[in-house]
Amino acid sequence: MVLEGHEDAVTCVRFDEATVVTGSADRSARTWDLMTGVQTGVYRTTAPVTTLRHTDTALFVGSANGLVKQWSSKTGECVHILAHAHAPVQGLWATDSELYVVAQDSARIYDLRTGTARVEIGEPSSAYFVDATRNELFLAGAGGQVAVWDMVHGRKKRVLRTEGAVALTTLACDAARVVAGDETGNVTVWERERDGARRTLSDHRGRVNALQMDGRKLVTASADNTIKVWDISTGQRQYTLLGGTLQHRANGPFVVVVVLLVVAWRKARKHNTGLCV
Repeated sequence: MVLEGHEDAVTCVRFDEATVVTGSADRSARTWDLMTGVQTGVYRTTAPVTTLRHTDTALFVGSANGLVKQWSSKTGECVHILAHAHAPVQGLWATDSELYVVAQDSARIYDLRTGTARVEIGEPSSAYFVDATRNELFLAGAGGQVAVWDMVHGRKKRVLRTEGAVALTTLACDAARVVAGDETGNVTVWERERDGARRTLSDHRGRVNALQMDGRKLVTASADNTIKVWDISTGQRQYTLLGGTLQHRANGPFVVVVVLLVVAWRKARKHNTGLCV
């Protein structure tokens, strides 16, 4: 099944059991029936779409010009237009009554009944995560730090620090841990119940682009064309999935081993000796 309709690059996707929602650089978001692939709605905004969030009652669209629009899922009517910031919106998270908007230069929590900001955080961030269970907002800021905000009172509770001052690229948390990847390929894991005890997983050789964990395993994806699976409790790497092409892997350890074996085989052949591999 192919969903066709956008006139430019698709920048973000969301889906549930019945609906797929897509955002595009063509300044529109579109909804599709997941079973049939039929387009069911088109929602226009004024700049390329950067992020989406949809609930049973509403569709939220964030744009590159800092604008956030809210539409009713039932009527298709535009309910709110929030001029959030001048920087691109990079994340949205919603409940029935509130909307969390994270842009590159600030974060705000909006009351959806009035469309006004209840909490304003004037700090830049490169990644974010919302822990709705504990009412905490995690913002990856400058200098390799993660600020933890109380979403109820709008105050900073604590700061988690990495070993270096490298820009963070991705962020996630669960009941036990907070995990962040950075530009150099390091992954930092903090234990939430042990006063923020920290360890660093260093095996990637490029920017960490994405990560996800399930309580037992952590999966990290990097610009070095590898995906690594870790034991989240011990920090031990379990295995690596190679991506890209052989050319992309040319500097990888696998190719180095192959080259060494070929050289050894040629030497053995020249001296008429055996080589078992």
